[in-house]
Amino acid sequence: MGFISWTADYADPSDFIDNLFRCDAFLAGSPNNNNLSEFCNPATDALIAKAEALQVADPQAASRLWARSDRQIVDRALYAPVYVPRAIDFVSKRVGNYEFSPQWGVLIDQLWVR
Repeated sequence: MGFISWTADYADPSDFIDNLFRCDAFLAGSPNNNNLSEFCNPATDALIAKAEALQVADPQAASRLWARSDRQIVDRALYAPVYVPRAIDFVSKRVGNYEFSPQWGVLIDQLWVR
């Protein structure tokens, strides 16, 4: 048991699932090992591979497969979230065109100030 943090590099299920829960992500004894839970399930790996293959051609079908693979992982409680960081942005009446991105936070280049 231990603490680990992971931040999305980009907004896609594969960013978390591929890097943390694939059989080939487990590198025993390596400092480059991302699969700290040592999770390896061939059925889950097959779902992930199928989701990746469908991602471009049929995003909706891929999304359903990502959800199924996520459910298989979550049901095994490989990780238990301790907290989810939140950010609060304060703006005044002088600020316009405030936009928030789930990945990047406030989009500063979109703001204007009077």
